[in-house]
Amino acid sequence: MLLGTDHRPGWTSWRTDVVMVVGVDRANSRVAVFSIPRDTYVQIPGYGWGRINQVDFIGEKASPNGGGAALMSQVLASTLGITTNHWVRVRMDGFIDVVNAIGGVTVHLDCPFYEPVFNLTTNAWDYFALPAGDVWLDGDTAYWFVRLRYRESDIGRNQRQREFLWGLRDQMKRTNLLANFLPLYSAFQSMVTTDLNPLEIVDLLNWGIQLDPAAVRASGLTLYDLQSYTTAEGASVLRIADPRHVRNVVEGIWDAPAMVDSYRKDVTKCPALPPGVTYATDITELDASVLNADAAALPAPPESIAQPEAPAAEPIAQPEQPAEAPTPMPAESVSTLFPTPTPAPIGVLDQPTEGG
Repeated sequence: MLLGTDHRPGWTSWRTDVVMVVGVDRANSRVAVFSIPRDTYVQIPGYGWGRINQVDFIGEKASPNGGGAALMSQVLASTLGITTNHWVRVRMDGFIDVVNAIGGVTVHLDCPFYEPVFNLTTNAWDYFALPAGDVWLDGDTAYWFVRLRYRESDIGRNQRQREFLWGLRDQMKRTNLLANFLPLYSAFQSMVTTDLNPLEIVDLLNWGIQLDPAAVRASGLTLYDLQSYTTAEGASVLRIADPRHVRNVVEGIWDAPAMVDSYRKDVTKCPALPPGVTYATDITELDASVLNADAAALPAPPESIAQPEAPAAEPIAQPEQPAEAPTPMPAESVSTLFPTPTPAPIGVLDQPTEGG
């Protein structure tokens, strides 16, 4: 289980906006990577309903040093039918330094990439844009590439995160990074927490980067698998309206596209850049705190934002009126596609008196 959090030193709360499960099948020399959108609405044991990006914080506050990962594992099992065993959590405040330390990462873009971002320095909307082709990302550029989500939503961001991970794999293989992994890990271990020891990490990485690209599959839940839903408190979330359909999506992960193709686009349908947008945005002027700002508190965004191309899959049938509460995956349907046991349950916070 791979978690990416915005937790920073001194913070008393945080959110985990990257939630991925990595299935390792050594017997058949293959790997599968599955992404779960941060706004997925789930039932959190001992707490109530909430976004999945709250789970890690709730569990860690109740049981520090692993409780968040254990609770996330429980939620993935009961809601999506996915079992997990090990976990890795990366603090995004250390992401930039880690990327720079390994020499940057190259990603391939079929179409020019752009996302609007509010510039707190100029108090106006700007654009973060990258050209098509093979694009080298340093730490700062990579940070914005994997975090922005206004135009492409969390689904497109999940695809970009998987594209970045593939680029990271290529960088490790090209530079023989594993030869210097232990010193590098020691330098950045304050930014990475895990229940794996360094030798286990090296073993997994050494095995994984040698796999044929076709043996590494990647997918995730999309807006065609989830339903937009507004909670009683007014929060916009993504609910599981059809648990059986979601289980089928999970079980189909081994037939998903290769991870190297995570962010492929039809080059004949690339949207034009908005007028005046160039690739010369000075990202040093951008303040990352805007990523955590309340969107409602920002000025209205640009009107000329081309929407992303809809996925090719057909949407699932949705009920006209959403139920009062989403239905989680039945416990007996837990998938063995990610065949590792779930950590033991832990105690969590009392049921809140408001919200959730």
